[in-house]
Amino acid sequence: MDAQDGRDRRRGGSSEFIKCRRFLVGSKNFVHAIIFLSAFLFLWKGCYACSSVESSSLLEFKAGVTSALIIIQAGLLSASAPALSSWQDGTDCCHWQGVTCDHITGAVTKLQLPEAELDGILSPALGNLQQLTVIDLQNNEFHGEIPTGWGSLSNLQSLILSSNSLTGTIPATIGRLSNLIELSLGGNELTGPFPEELCKLNKLRVLNLALNFMEGSFPSCIGSLSQLEYLDLSYYMTTPGTVIPVTLSGLANLQILNFFGMSFSGYIPDWLGSLSKLTYLDLQWNSLTGQIPASIAQLEELTVLELGSNQLSGVIPPLMGTMTSLNQLGLGWNELTGEIPESFGNLVKLTDLKLQLNSLTGSIPESLGFLTQLTNLNLGLNKLEGEIPESMCSLRNLISLDLKSNALSGPIPECVGGLTELNSLYLSRNQFSGRIPEAIGNLSKLTYLYLDQNNLAGSIPESLGGDHVGELNCADKRDKGWSGLTSLMYLDLSANLLTGELPERLGNLSKLDTVALSHNRLGGKVPESIGRLSDLFHLDLSFNYFISLPRSLVNLSSIISLSFQSNSLSGSIPSGLGGLVQLRDVDLSCNLVTGSVSSLGLGKMSQVVNLNLSSTLITGGLPSELSELPKLATLDLSANKLEGEIPRSLGNVATLSYLSLRATGQMGEIPSSLGNLLLLKRLDLSENHLSGPIPADLSRLIKLEFLDFSDNTLVGPIPSQLAQSLNSLSHFNVSYNHLSGRIPQGDNFSKFPSSSFQGNPGLCGSPLPDCLASS
Repeated sequence: MDAQDGRDRRRGGSSEFIKCRRFLVGSKNFVHAIIFLSAFLFLWKGCYACSSVESSSLLEFKAGVTSALIIIQAGLLSASAPALSSWQDGTDCCHWQGVTCDHITGAVTKLQLPEAELDGILSPALGNLQQLTVIDLQNNEFHGEIPTGWGSLSNLQSLILSSNSLTGTIPATIGRLSNLIELSLGGNELTGPFPEELCKLNKLRVLNLALNFMEGSFPSCIGSLSQLEYLDLSYYMTTPGTVIPVTLSGLANLQILNFFGMSFSGYIPDWLGSLSKLTYLDLQWNSLTGQIPASIAQLEELTVLELGSNQLSGVIPPLMGTMTSLNQLGLGWNELTGEIPESFGNLVKLTDLKLQLNSLTGSIPESLGFLTQLTNLNLGLNKLEGEIPESMCSLRNLISLDLKSNALSGPIPECVGGLTELNSLYLSRNQFSGRIPEAIGNLSKLTYLYLDQNNLAGSIPESLGGDHVGELNCADKRDKGWSGLTSLMYLDLSANLLTGELPERLGNLSKLDTVALSHNRLGGKVPESIGRLSDLFHLDLSFNYFISLPRSLVNLSSIISLSFQSNSLSGSIPSGLGGLVQLRDVDLSCNLVTGSVSSLGLGKMSQVVNLNLSSTLITGGLPSELSELPKLATLDLSANKLEGEIPRSLGNVATLSYLSLRATGQMGEIPSSLGNLLLLKRLDLSENHLSGPIPADLSRLIKLEFLDFSDNTLVGPIPSQLAQSLNSLSHFNVSYNHLSGRIPQGDNFSKFPSSSFQGNPGLCGSPLPDCLASS
């Protein structure tokens, strides 16, 4: 080894470096050196890789670094995390997944394992990796606290731990990370106040502490972080009465500001309009009051403005129509008045406009038809009047249109059928009249159709079910080609003036979950095609004029709720109804159906919660199967011609909260076992032929609010225990029986009028005449 070799090795150069140097220095021609410069650069890494001296140094460095990294690995609760399979002792940590090293020094500079399905604790040993610039462990399942020792990572620029399950407070030592540019801790379970030390991070551009459980006074010192571009403190619970501090007005570089759900009160400050770089502003779910400041219109770069769910009042500033960069505007759930500005028609980039639940008046502006990029338009729950403007039919990209709960009138425009991207159409609770447009049958992507509580008349269009397979008549050249609402899941046309029969093609809508057609004037037979709706959960045809039920009803294997209340149904209850084992609610009341309670096949209906067969023509006794229904809460068999006595086994239905056997012809005594129905709130046994005493065991029904035993032949005294225990009673009636003795006194009983006790000659005491003065 010559003297030059010795000097080179003392300087730390490897043999490969010496060769590289000699190659360049020894070149006779400088041009040759330039030609081979790229080869030198390519070999540079290799020149520092593997000399024996350097290798030993790297192994020592690796031993320190690996120990820290392996401690992290050992702390993970998920032993088989695939992202760490390459983290093996004896291998170069620079080759481990998620680890980046400096290509010259070999120091670990980045640890990036986002969305790696890791579950464990954060190791303090990471504090030994002093050259770290990035820690990104977001979207994992780390829990426990953030190590205080990480405050020594003086080179750290990005600390991203969002969307984990971290707890505890943010360590004050994080404020020592003077080079930090991004701090993202959102979506954890962190508690405590905002550490003031974080305001020392004067290079910070991104600060995200959203969606934690932090609370306390608002850290006004954030206004000193002049480099901030992204600030999200949503769900940080400020102390009551906190206003948005003026100190934030100096954040001239701010582009994203999210104060969602922070309990701010006071006005929206005028100075917000001076943050000219803002592109995203979210102040939803606070308690902000006053008017929307006109200065907000100065935010020309704003693409998202969310001010919903506050207490803002006054009119919408027309100047907001100049904010032409907006693609999302939310002003819903406030107390805004006045009209929707015509100038909103200038916001041609809008995709989302939410003005619902205010007190907006006037008509829907024609100019909204210019907003052809809109996918969501919500004007519901206001006081808008007039007709839907034809210009709305230009909104061909609409996915959701919500105009519910206004005072809109006139016909539903036929051109609505051209809005073929619609998924949701809510026109409920208005004053729309005329017929349901046939063209709605073109909305093949429609999932939600709510037209309830209007004045719509005529029949339900066949087009809703599309063209019926096999119906094409070649001699008929007219082809309307309705696609049908093949995606429809929720159909609500209730509370209108609809007439005629149900379309047979309704059975084509195989995805239907809910059909609500109650309170109309529909009639005829319920079509057999209903039985094809195998995914149907809820069917409500109550308060119509239907005359018969289809046999196919028993094919609705998913059905949960069936209501045919107040129709003109006749004939026997469909056999096989008991096979609908998912049924929870059955209401056939106020019809002319015949049969018996047992004909329902109650033994299989183990999910039934509410059973109403009142005011029908059913006969027979109360079957023992009733006591085998483990979830039954409501049983109403009133106004029927039943036979026999109330079975003692009825007291075993511990879930009952409503029991009415009024006017059913029941005989015998009231079973004392009814005192076991501890959840009972209503008990009506009136207008029967019941005899014997009132059981004292009924005093156990402490939740009882309504008790009516009137118009029977009960004898004996009113048990004093009832007055002492039934403190929730608001209705009590034992009139027109053969009861005797003193009416028991109690705070609750004293409020019942004499009409509750009249017709019992043997009863005395308040509110009836006193027993001593009574004959």
